[in-house]
Amino acid sequence: MKLTIGTELMKDVMSRAIKGVGNNKLLPITQMICVSLKDGVLTTITTDGTNYLYVKEQHVVGDDFYVVVDANQFAKLISKMTSDSITMTVAEKTGALNVKGNDNYILELPLDEDGEYIKFPDACEKLMLLEPDERGTINKSTVQVILETVKPALATTFENPEYTAYYVADKVVGTDRTIIASMDVGFCDMPRLINADFLDLVAVMREEKIATAYYGSDAVFQTQDATIVGKLAEGV
Repeated sequence: MKLTIGTELMKDVMSRAIKGVGNNKLLPITQMICVSLKDGVLTTITTDGTNYLYVKEQHVVGDDFYVVVDANQFAKLISKMTSDSITMTVAEKTGALNVKGNDNYILELPLDEDGEYIKFPDACEKLMLLEPDERGTINKSTVQVILETVKPALATTFENPEYTAYYVADKVVGTDRTIIASMDVGFCDMPRLINADFLDLVAVMREEKIATAYYGSDAVFQTQDATIVGKLAEGV
């Protein structure tokens, strides 16, 4: 498999994708990134173990491509590239990813316990086959105001985990039981608790209008250029 892509485009994608990397040493998948190209859509997937971030770039020319590599190592390599384009080739015989830009680099590909190349979990796949409990929209600018005004009131320790999340319904509320902040904005019909880390990831989205959907304990925020999938907090 081979993929050639503009360096500046890849740098831009990686600068957003890296925000979804959890770097939890106890969960190896949180230290990795999936890079794929299918039907002209370049997609990266990263996770912190609870939230999954998909960053997408439309209209990318090339054959289908799929690789899972160490996220930080790959991001640092891409950030140093000065060539006009980057060519990535999966060398299956050696179990490595060859990256050619202003020089040639080789990244070892991680394997699972069966010695096979790792497939990144797709948190969207099963959800997209279901009918959501609720659909809606929210503006990115509204989320930014929530982060500025309500997030400072959230608890930062986990003695009571529900206070580290936003209470959302016909308004958004955050509290650590000492201070409380509230914003009168219609978020969803049914009361839910949205984790702070989930809402932080909205910053990588470029479009103003964000489609929202809720599937039981899962939340999905989506624009054309990014998708966030995460678990809702318990406590409502």
